[in-house]
Amino acid sequence: MTPAPPQRRTCQNCNSMFLQSARPGRPSTMCSEDCKRAARRKNGAPPDLTRAETDMNETAENLNHVASNLLAAVQDRAPSAHLLHHITVLHRLIDDAEAAAIRRGRMQGNTWETLAEPVGLSPEAVVKRKVGYTWKLREVMAAHGIFTTTELVPMLRDRGIELSASQIHRLVSGTPERLSLQVLAAFCDIFACTPADLVTTTAENAGVRKTATGDVPAPPSAVAKLRPRPARILPDA
Repeated sequence: MTPAPPQRRTCQNCNSMFLQSARPGRPSTMCSEDCKRAARRKNGAPPDLTRAETDMNETAENLNHVASNLLAAVQDRAPSAHLLHHITVLHRLIDDAEAAAIRRGRMQGNTWETLAEPVGLSPEAVVKRKVGYTWKLREVMAAHGIFTTTELVPMLRDRGIELSASQIHRLVSGTPERLSLQVLAAFCDIFACTPADLVTTTAENAGVRKTATGDVPAPPSAVAKLRPRPARILPDA
């Protein structure tokens, strides 16, 4: 079944054009979450904090769970490799918690200056964005009953794309950092899909890591006192 093409809509907040993939339910009237929040502020409606509060609660619960597991592992004298696994997960969850707290604060109306002050950073450092993408060619192939990369060689050749089986294997098994638009267009034609079906993108405020208490760098004067003095070579008596 050929998916319906995306529909062109006009954002009711910024009046810019945006494309919306065909999906059930009420169509979107805003092009982004920022425009949704801006529209609520214009209308005087309070922000909907349900999602932000849910994210914050879930992240805090996950932190508590993993920290409890780490404590239990330490008390059971677990191998260091096991402890490092819990610590690695904790680092990731701390980043997630910081990002969730920033999103929650912004939805509550906090300024970037207010959010940056507790972590000792500039507002510009807090507002940094983290973007990513997921390459879904393998999933799209499977949905069309194609499970070997060699099947794509003649299909791409018919569309003027000459790629070897090994090159196509790397495209399917890995996540390409660079991709020709002509190749992307050929995949869309082969599978009767849109680029959004092959690539999904994510963007969020990047979490900032707070300096732990007691880890404050020593002042320059204190560091200078710790520097070794050059040795003096005395003449033989």
